[in-house]
Amino acid sequence: MLHHLRLLVLTRCIGVLLMAQVIAAADIVLPASGSLKVPVGQKMVIRTLGSGNQIYKCDPASLQWTSAGATAVLFDVTKTPNPEGLPEAVMRGDRSVRPRLDLKDFSHIGNHFFSKDVKPVPIFRIKNREIRTAEIGSEKSPGSPDRIIKLKVTQGTLAKTVFQTSTSGGQLDVQFAGACTKADFGNTIQQPYAALYTFFA
Repeated sequence: MLHHLRLLVLTRCIGVLLMAQVIAAADIVLPASGSLKVPVGQKMVIRTLGSGNQIYKCDPASLQWTSAGATAVLFDVTKTPNPEGLPEAVMRGDRSVRPRLDLKDFSHIGNHFFSKDVKPVPIFRIKNREIRTAEIGSEKSPGSPDRIIKLKVTQGTLAKTVFQTSTSGGQLDVQFAGACTKADFGNTIQQPYAALYTFFA
C-alpha cells in the first residue's frame, strides 16, 4: 500500500514538472532546434513590444553600411495573448488591407538603446531600472530573414536573460545594400523596426 502511495505521489510530481515546463515554453516561441533555450530555473518577468529604428553607419575599414545599434520605445505586452504577431502589425504598410496596430492601446514602459562605447552595448531601461546586456546566441527565425537573439544581462537586476523575437523591418533598403563612400562617414541610416523583447529572471 505504501509503495503504491509513493508511486502515485511520484507520478503526480512528474506531471506537475512536465506541466511547468510546458507553461514555461509557452512564454516564448523559440526555434525547434533547441540551440536557444530559456535557462533552467528562470521565468518570464515581463514582455515588451519595441518600436523604433535599427541604425546603420558607414564603416571606414570596409566601406560598407554596418549595424550600429538601435533605439526603440518599449510597450508592456506581458498580458497580451499570442503577441508574436504584434511587431508585424506595427510595421504594416499603407497597402495592407489590415489596420496598423495602434500603440496607444499599450502602456509605455521603457526604452531600448545602445551605449556609445567603441563596441556598443544593448541597454534596456524599464520603470527606471536599467540593465546592460551582451549577445550570447542567435538563430534565423523560421520562415523569416530575421534572427532570434539571446542576450545575457551583464549589469542590473531587472532580469538575467533577454530574448529578441518576431522582429519585423529594420533591414537596409536596397539602395543602401551596397558600399558606402567617404562622404558617408559620420552619417547614419535609420530603418524602422518592431520586435518582442522578453525578459527572464
